[in-house]
Amino acid sequence: LSKKLNSLICVSKATRDSVFYKSNLLDNQLLQNLVIYNGVKKKNDNDNNKKDSDEIIKVGMISRIEKYKGHEDLISAVNILPKTYFKKFKFYLIGGGEKKEIARLKNLIDKNDLKNHIFIKGYVDKKIDEIIKDFDLVLSLTRTFEGFGLSIAESISLEVPVITTEVGAIREYLSKDLCEIIDPSSPDQIKDALIRFYDDKEKWKLRAIKAKTYLEENFSSEIMAENYLNHFNEEIRNEL
Repeated sequence: LSKKLNSLICVSKATRDSVFYKSNLLDNQLLQNLVIYNGVKKKNDNDNNKKDSDEIIKVGMISRIEKYKGHEDLISAVNILPKTYFKKFKFYLIGGGEKKEIARLKNLIDKNDLKNHIFIKGYVDKKIDEIIKDFDLVLSLTRTFEGFGLSIAESISLEVPVITTEVGAIREYLSKDLCEIIDPSSPDQIKDALIRFYDDKEKWKLRAIKAKTYLEENFSSEIMAENYLNHFNEEIRNEL
């Protein structure tokens, strides 16, 4: 492949580094290696209706169910939430996955008596916007590596607050003034972040609105498309 390709495009510097260290694709010095970040479509202004403070908070975790994605860390965090907060949240795990891992998580949920608070929904046949809009908060709790985190960007573009672990490319396009960033594999930090969200929902909402503006200015689908088009045009000129 390295001899046949003209260029190799990665969605983040973290992905490019992973390709470099875990393969020999970039051994060919003539192969261009580029980073073109993912982009999200600009969304219309969203309704900012205030929720009653006693209403249940719906939290979504949208990712394939695999061990490294951190679902078990969420279960551990919910299990140690103080009772006054515990009853205020419902958690929904969206996405398909390995049957063995799904069964293991279901067993953990049952064992900790959390089946009325954590729901494994599997694959949901809806557009991603429709899924995200149903949540007050979105989690991305990957333990090891995240190439970009498109569900995070999609959530931000809909002004939905995000809690994410600091892995892979997260720091390349996000900071703590745009969303909540915590250490991976840290149930205590997840628990604390959930408490902070509940205690100061309006502040988190304002941060999400700020994050949306930032994302649209720097990581829109238009910017991504323009970067690809510029690269393709350059390659065509080089071939002529």
